[in-house]
Amino acid sequence: RGPDPAAASRIESIERLGAKVDVVAADVSRAEELEAALAPFGPLRGLVHAAGALDDGILTAMDGARFERALAAKLDGAATLARLAAGESLEAFVLFSSAAGLFGSAGQANYAAASAALDAFAGALRLRGVPALAIDWGPWAGEGMAARVGDRARERWRALGLSPIDPATALDALERAIASGRTHLAILPGWAPVAPAPAPAFRGSMRDLVAGEVRR
Repeated sequence: RGPDPAAASRIESIERLGAKVDVVAADVSRAEELEAALAPFGPLRGLVHAAGALDDGILTAMDGARFERALAAKLDGAATLARLAAGESLEAFVLFSSAAGLFGSAGQANYAAASAALDAFAGALRLRGVPALAIDWGPWAGEGMAARVGDRARERWRALGLSPIDPATALDALERAIASGRTHLAILPGWAPVAPAPAPAFRGSMRDLVAGEVRR
């Protein structure tokens, strides 16, 4: 979709700094729309894939269509972008994933699966020489998908020790993450688990996660 008034105001402020901003509306899950949107631009030097689609529900109510919608926004969109950018001299291909792919998230089995798939896709791209980076974000404060969830989701975040990330902090961490040369990072400022201790194998993965955390 096109920019709302708040986004339009930010775009104007960026342009006042000397950048040229083009806004093109397209559905990233539809290859023909994405191809048409990118056609006027080039050469491409960087891509940030930040699309996502929420369709929450208990696992027994999930069907293939609901998983397909979540996967289309994240994985299909990323795969189409990778195909369209083949041959370009990309300096960065950043994939916005989610901590749901690491922790799981009640009511979000489809979104968690799409996020985990995106993480794996970043590794596959690296094997092909593409400078891909998947970032497992915690919830962002302010606008965006996290702002549209209900109180139950926020309670689950608190149980995991996840606090909303201030956008300025997130953008600072994003810059450092791109410069790190990593393929997969979790950015969870202030993460401190307050839920019951996880199983031993999971505790090991959490140690690795904290060791790789990007700090402000």
